[in-house]
Amino acid sequence: MPKWLFALAQIGQQLWLRVALYSLTGVVTALLAAVLAPWVPEDFALNLGTGAVDQVLGILASSMLTVATFSLAVFVSAYTAISNAATPRAAALLVSDGRGHGALATFVGAFMYAIVGIFALQTGYYGEQGRVIVFFVTMGVLAAVLVALLRWIDQLSRLGRVDEAIDRVAKTALAAFQSPLAGRGSSPSEAEAGPSLPARAGKIGYVLNIDIDKLQSLAGEMDVTVFIEALPGAFVHEAQPVLRYAGRANLGGEDIGRLRACWVIGDRRTFDQDPRFGMVVLGEIAAKALSPGINDPGTALDVVSTAVRLLSHWVRTPADAAADYSHLRFRALSADDLLQDVFTPIAQYGASNMIVAARLQTAFGALMQLEDPEMTAAAQGNAQLALKRAMGELTLEEDRDRVRRVAGSFAGLSGG
Repeated sequence: MPKWLFALAQIGQQLWLRVALYSLTGVVTALLAAVLAPWVPEDFALNLGTGAVDQVLGILASSMLTVATFSLAVFVSAYTAISNAATPRAAALLVSDGRGHGALATFVGAFMYAIVGIFALQTGYYGEQGRVIVFFVTMGVLAAVLVALLRWIDQLSRLGRVDEAIDRVAKTALAAFQSPLAGRGSSPSEAEAGPSLPARAGKIGYVLNIDIDKLQSLAGEMDVTVFIEALPGAFVHEAQPVLRYAGRANLGGEDIGRLRACWVIGDRRTFDQDPRFGMVVLGEIAAKALSPGINDPGTALDVVSTAVRLLSHWVRTPADAAADYSHLRFRALSADDLLQDVFTPIAQYGASNMIVAARLQTAFGALMQLEDPEMTAAAQGNAQLALKRAMGELTLEEDRDRVRRVAGSFAGLSGG
């Protein structure tokens, strides 16, 4: 995505921003009533009883502060719970949920509106006509608080649950698979464009985002072909090339800097353009569930089915996803890498569980039946490795026989 949009999305996930904006809106709304007061007929202001406004604002001020404090405590508790039950990477994704941010921001915004409104009423800032405006605005604020409370109650019923974490990670990974950089189309080899020269990262960290639209535009402007060496999620160091270019003998330092500026490098991976990170986190959730301290194979089975669904979607992604980027070349995602990201932890920690081992073989068989050569080969290799692990860990011969039967029911798998 564009670099500015990526930066804006990262800032937008911060809780403080929405709370600050809602608070500012509450203050401005409270003060704006005096500006709109001249539009209210004086007779209407006298006939409409607005004496209850003071009491309603007082109730809002006292209750919203309590509700906001409670909501923030729930956020902290949910973050800790999901970090312990699943993985801190999934917890960060849940806590950045906009629905929870919106509820908390509404409560704080209503509190700020009520406080400013009480001060303005006590100082005579509004007048009788202004009090009418405050009356109707307060009714609107109460309605907004009611809606936020109902949504917050619905959110509380799911916040901190492992299945909610799986669904959120899967949804984010599915969105990341829509990136052109996650497409399955094969790019022409470097040799087709002639010798290439590197542009090094200059930083240490993970590739978070690549502005491929700007990169395509710059490559066309400079009349070069750019080979993307570091995709989102890749760990790079200062001397490692993030790109290579061909078509011109050499580019100036300024041009290379403009190309390199299309990369955003940070300390920790993000989900936005990195579908492999989503698969890694799903694998972490399953591995944590299979640990002796938790012993929840059902969660691992849920992750397996979710992963099959995501990988099936990826296989069906059109092969010409990168067709609009004629000046760019990049390696397609590897099916084997994706399978190892999510299934290797499950195969390793669930090898001693017959049900998990058998379900893994069923999942690999389902992926083989997608009739995609690359996915079939990757699924066969991972299925054989998972079978070896299970045969080494299962103690009952009956359990080993059952896993062998499941594995042997799919073509290309050995029964031993």
